Amino acid sequence: MEKGIQLSGLIFICPFHEDIDTCPFKKVIKLDIDQRMNFINSLSEEEINYWNLKHYLCLAERNSLLRVNKSLGINQISTQNLNTNEK
Repeated sequence: MEKGIQLSGLIFICPFHEDIDTCPFKKVIKLDIDQRMNFINSLSEEEINYWNLKHYLCLAERNSLLRVNKSLGINQISTQNLNTNEK
């Protein structure tokens, strides 16, 4: 379950250090560590792919916003207007 290993870091902290309201990991991060690990271990391959895709799409969108903001002289992104559709 090497794809599950990729998710293991995401169940502890957002790479941007500021999660957004629609983040599917938001509820998982609030669980205790054993519950988080059980969650990861219970995922099917299809579910792991879903979680990886949601994370990738969020990263791509936030990175795009960050680049646009930097070009405008803004050093951070606002997560209020981000919309990553939940499953």
